[in-house]
Amino acid sequence: MATYCGAWSLTSEDPDGVRHVIPLRCRSWGCPTCARLNRRRILRRLEGADATSFLTLTCNPMRWPNPDAAFHGMSHALDTLVKRLRRLPGVTHFEYFLVWERTRRGWPHCHLLLRASLIPVALISNAWDELTSAPIVDIRRVHDPREVVAYIAKYLAKDPAAPPRCKRFRCSRAFFGPIIHSSEHQPASRSHWTLVRATPKEVALSWQHEGLTLQPHSDGTYQAFPGGHPGVPPYPSPSLNALTPALAIQAPLPPCPSQSPSGSGPSSYSSAASATPSTT
Repeated sequence: MATYCGAWSLTSEDPDGVRHVIPLRCRSWGCPTCARLNRRRILRRLEGADATSFLTLTCNPMRWPNPDAAFHGMSHALDTLVKRLRRLPGVTHFEYFLVWERTRRGWPHCHLLLRASLIPVALISNAWDELTSAPIVDIRRVHDPREVVAYIAKYLAKDPAAPPRCKRFRCSRAFFGPIIHSSEHQPASRSHWTLVRATPKEVALSWQHEGLTLQPHSDGTYQAFPGGHPGVPPYPSPSLNALTPALAIQAPLPPCPSQSPSGSGPSSYSSAASATPSTT
């Protein structure tokens, strides 16, 4: 699968002349590099989710014409199921993290990590049977969160179980903690980061051609120092959510003797050089 992950970079320069360059990742599950990073990031968050139970919802192949239709039908039915369960007497909260899995024949079923009030399995079974004609469900209490996280990791490591352009996992809004709305404006980072249509290595080589001393890092980032290397700590990682006012498009770097700039970049950045990308 073709990917432009890392073909674009963010660069910055400190007041003392030290420059930093980091790769701009695509965060796609189809990218070998980002798939591993995505899985690690999700598993770290799940370790502190304080889940209480683990629910499995099955599929009735006789109800759907094909596996992809079953996926979309079950996905809509799940929204209805969650609404019904939240309305049950005694249910004070119901938050979930869902991941899909396919059987050997391709039919989907889903696993939900819950942080919810105790709900009798018969109520869940009857509601799911009414929605999808699949009464077989399984719910278990979580005694060791680490075992459940390892179980979820197994499904995230598999090939995508969801149809193209559909999410392989999802969660309720408050599963990873309460939503906090702040009225205070958060200013952007004081460092100005520039979007460059070149890989970090290409940017670093161009800096080296200017006479700067390079320090590579194991995560694919570089630092460049005017003169000798002073032994400073690694680069400060920016927060992309706070960089929008400071980002600017820079034209492709001129080729250096040993390296030429990359070819065309991702389609989302293929507009004129004066356009400003949006971050979400």
